[in-house]
Amino acid sequence: VGGSDPPAFQRAEKERMEKAAARDENDGGCGSLNQLNAGEKPCSEKGDGDYTEASDESVNLSDVDDSEVDDIFLTEEEKLLKTTVFNLENKDYFEKQAAKAFMASNASNADSPDYARKLVEASDEAVKKARKEKQQKRAEEAKNAPPPATAMESVCRMLEKKRISGLINYDVLEELFDTSSPSPKRSKINTYMEGEDMEREEGTEHEDSDE
Repeated sequence: VGGSDPPAFQRAEKERMEKAAARDENDGGCGSLNQLNAGEKPCSEKGDGDYTEASDESVNLSDVDDSEVDDIFLTEEEKLLKTTVFNLENKDYFEKQAAKAFMASNASNADSPDYARKLVEASDEAVKKARKEKQQKRAEEAKNAPPPATAMESVCRMLEKKRISGLINYDVLEELFDTSSPSPKRSKINTYMEGEDMEREEGTEHEDSDE
């Protein structure tokens, strides 16, 4: 993961350096592994403040205690424990980085023409499928429905079949078919429907006679 180290890692590194510095002070400031790694000249065994030339070819660790060397390297169990603690302490950090990477990946795919085309095609397919299922459901309901008992019910079914049901004011339509108070409008509609039925019957009779 790019960027600076997580806060938990920085704290652990700072504590490690402080412990190493304290250990060097307890040893009298001589034979410090940090000094050797930094290329500084080690103190003489007499402690008189004289410095000897440090070798440029290799680092002499003869003055370093074995216990100090052992403390530097973690055991396998300690490595596993440290890794586990580190991951738990920085869980939020890793999750945020993973989310950023995921969003960046989707953004790069979104810029691709193929990605946009596939997205549109998938959307169209979903709309077509939903529309087809709705049509099949309506057809099944119409097939199993009993014959209309009233003229009002017949008109409503016709409007639903023509897909114009959403444009109709059913309160007004119901008033036109209200049998409690006869009106010219209702009579006109009934007359029109009766005429339609008669024309259908006549057409059927003509077809039978032609055969």
